[in-house]
Amino acid sequence: MSYGVELAKKLASTTKPVRVAIVANMIKMAASASGAADLFRQVLNQAQFPDTAIDLTLQLNVSRTVDQGQINRLCRWATTQMQLLAVQIGPDGVATPVVTAVEHGLALMADVNTAPTFDLNDANLAFDLLAAEVAEIISSGYARLTAA
Repeated sequence: MSYGVELAKKLASTTKPVRVAIVANMIKMAASASGAADLFRQVLNQAQFPDTAIDLTLQLNVSRTVDQGQINRLCRWATTQMQLLAVQIGPDGVATPVVTAVEHGLALMADVNTAPTFDLNDANLAFDLLAAEVAEIISSGYARLTAA
């Protein structure tokens, strides 16, 4: 992530940014849809879902006040399915997609950004703060958003 943060700092140095953000997307693979749902329940152990539920999504935006103002922490956890498709062209010229592999997992999208009232006099400091917050969300998950 540090390369991306340094690149963002260089880009921000050419202008006065109004808002800045760091977004991370990641997937933890699972053996099946129910395995992905189990991962979801483990990561979000404070939330209650029926045992038979497999297509789970939880999204929330929890703001946090820091010295420079407020940051938004928009996070989405979702079970996901990825398919690898191959396309076969039949003798009649019709393309037919064929699923060759199916993978399941738990996806996390973390979008940490400055609120409009955030003091962006030092964009480098803002990027460092946002990067640290994203790293904490990746490390601590839902507990990071619910901590005081």
